Amino acid sequence: MTTASPETVAPRRVLPALIGLLLGTFVSMLASTVVSTSLPVIVHDLSGDQNAYTWVITATLLTTAISTPIWGKLADLFNRKVLIQTSSAPASAGGTWACSAR
Repeated sequence: MTTASPETVAPRRVLPALIGLLLGTFVSMLASTVVSTSLPVIVHDLSGDQNAYTWVITATLLTTAISTPIWGKLADLFNRKVLIQTSSAPASAGGTWACSAR
């Protein structure tokens, strides 16, 4: 009777988690790219000057810093897979809606 050694089982278990983390990081990077690309339009709509650029970037970083521990706590309380799926759907719909706005 042969059993799989821990060395051969570990990569199979780690790979899905690693892919999930990388996809989450990619979505976060994509969101920051959208903000940085649309920054001149956001500042123009706010009738702002150079100081408004700083405030928009600060607001983006602040909301990310505040929401990270909240998402962490929600992930501890609920199923992580369902939580990622339910948060990705509105983010994708919002991104699609924002791209079609102009």
